[in-house]
Amino acid sequence: MVNERTQDGTLLRDSRRTVLELSFRGEFYFALVLSLAIGTLLRLTEFPQWMEPFFWVGDEPLMATHDAYAWLAGAKGIGDYVDTWMAHGLAALHALTGLPLGVIGFWLPVVVTPITCVPVCWLAFRLGVPEAGALAGVMAGTSLGFLVRTRIGFCDTDILSLFFPTLVAALLAVWSQRFLRNPWGSQDDEGRAALLWPLGIGLAGAASRGFYPQSGTVLLAVLVCVALVVLVFGQPKRWREAVLELLAVFSIIYLGLPGLVAAALAVGALACAAQGRRLLWAAAVAAIAAVYFSDFARLLEEYAVRLAMFTKNSSVDLVGSGDTLKLPSVVQSIREAQNLDWLGTMERIAGRPWLFVVSSLGFAVSLWRWPNLFVFAPFWGLGVASVWLGNRFTMYGGVPAGIGLAFGLAWGIRQKISRQGQRWIIQLVLSCFALWPAADAMRQVVPIPVIPKTFAEVYLSLREQTPPDARLWQWWDYGYAAQYFAERRSFGDGGLHDGPWLFPLARVHMTESPRQAAQLMKLVTLHQLSADNGTYTTDPMVGFRPLGAKGTKESLRRLAQEDLPWPLLPEQYLVVTWENMRIAGWISYFGHWDVESGTSAPAILQPVVGKTDIDTQQGVLRNANRVFPLEGLHIVGPPPRLLTWKSGSGLYAIINEAANSIYLADRRAYGAMMVQLLLGDPAHVAPYLELVVDRYPWVRVYRAR
Repeated sequence: MVNERTQDGTLLRDSRRTVLELSFRGEFYFALVLSLAIGTLLRLTEFPQWMEPFFWVGDEPLMATHDAYAWLAGAKGIGDYVDTWMAHGLAALHALTGLPLGVIGFWLPVVVTPITCVPVCWLAFRLGVPEAGALAGVMAGTSLGFLVRTRIGFCDTDILSLFFPTLVAALLAVWSQRFLRNPWGSQDDEGRAALLWPLGIGLAGAASRGFYPQSGTVLLAVLVCVALVVLVFGQPKRWREAVLELLAVFSIIYLGLPGLVAAALAVGALACAAQGRRLLWAAAVAAIAAVYFSDFARLLEEYAVRLAMFTKNSSVDLVGSGDTLKLPSVVQSIREAQNLDWLGTMERIAGRPWLFVVSSLGFAVSLWRWPNLFVFAPFWGLGVASVWLGNRFTMYGGVPAGIGLAFGLAWGIRQKISRQGQRWIIQLVLSCFALWPAADAMRQVVPIPVIPKTFAEVYLSLREQTPPDARLWQWWDYGYAAQYFAERRSFGDGGLHDGPWLFPLARVHMTESPRQAAQLMKLVTLHQLSADNGTYTTDPMVGFRPLGAKGTKESLRRLAQEDLPWPLLPEQYLVVTWENMRIAGWISYFGHWDVESGTSAPAILQPVVGKTDIDTQQGVLRNANRVFPLEGLHIVGPPPRLLTWKSGSGLYAIINEAANSIYLADRRAYGAMMVQLLLGDPAHVAPYLELVVDRYPWVRVYRAR
């Protein structure tokens, strides 16, 4: 009996064969197909629930994430994302298949996302432990932090934003092996063919930044890590060759066409260096360095600003506030950017805290066996940093968690067990443990479209009722949906929601003056169109900044008290919806912001949960052993009713039996436009805001007169 082992003694297989035993390459294909199937089937489990009519508008399902409508609108040629890879890809699929864009966006996560396991399975194959690809692939593609962002209807860049960095890291891990000292790597891919590696890795990285530009931060960290691996564990005589190839990779990823030219010079220099042409080698290094350092400072500044934004150290906008106004920061209100505790982080990364601990230890063991796996350290760092940066980054942690658990386990098993079936049984059993949290989570999920069917139908009607140059003012969360369904410009969206956009939008919603709401929309529009570029992408606060904080506050006061003359402007429409009640606390926080102090004194508008009783004789609301004397009770119709008492508390209860919800509001919140325009009498605001679409009590649309 003859056993096959690697140079360091790891057992690959023995000569004892069974009828069902797979070849080495067959193990890779089995792991790959298994991982792909699990990733696909898991995302399909909620499909039957989406077949209800209220989740569909015409022949299209509603999306499950706001950002999906950014790319779908871009595919239509509308909005700020027309010239993006994602929008072009959706438009191409639409032209190729003839399917509605909404249908494509609905199914794309199920079709595309599972391929995240491909580079992980391939890496396991190249490192000699193909069976590890099954467990690692399952965890990479179905970790909770990744799964919740790539379900049906989540047509966002996340469907590819993890795949490409993982592909680049896997390619770099294998690429680095030929530079390492034994026993960690073989001398595969030597010779001229090896020069194709920088090109392939660079193009994969360029594709990553094309689909998701922010991935450049992760890729830069990965490049630094692989450089450290080569420096510490590599052969000193090959350092210069490795550095030159890494510079070529960097140039292709970050510097566009000039970088591709510089990389070509590097590859040519490497080919000639073997013949002793040192001058060309030095010239190539100088060319790459020149291009490299010309853009490096800008990249570092861009990534530092983005990191500062996600750390949420300040409630004041750090990017767009300028010198004269203290404007609010939106990041703390974005659900995907909210911090997690340590327990939540571990569950999002590995499914269970104990699996997180075991996979962490396994990752350390894997690094001892394969130091080139250090390229995945930035993924691990981002996943753990979710406790500071926000839960969206947990999606990166599943890849190193799977690698640590599967690769470390596979290497340990191969020291003792040679039979293929036994090795696979252990991996598959552990895969069941790793998969169970995700399967349990998917069993409990219910479809939650980001926009109700009624809301979408209102936008469709606005496409017919409004002029092409009209602009819609709704809360920024629904800006992309407005662009897609209504095919009109929106004030604020998922990309335009920082302080300069947030402040006027929230003030329009929370002001108690219909005059101020209508005139503020007009004034912001006038300022934007009067600016140098004369477009809606101009800083909305451009006209207020020269006034300073005190002047801005005085200007806002004047808008509420005086009727000002206005030139002919594109029509502005204010869209109010019951959906805003759910996030009314944040809208109130931003709507009562003080641009001078950088603080807020928000009104009270919050849901009442639990057992609640309202005594309409005495005007008292009782909830969870608390008693609230009411000044008013607004019962959403039909017909609407308002009961009042003279309690002096300033508190109002709003009951919507159709929505099965109760809200408690103080006098400022109850009088705010987002409440009164939706639930009140439109005649009271008619001199300033004209009702044009009425789907009471869910959505109403007003035109600024």
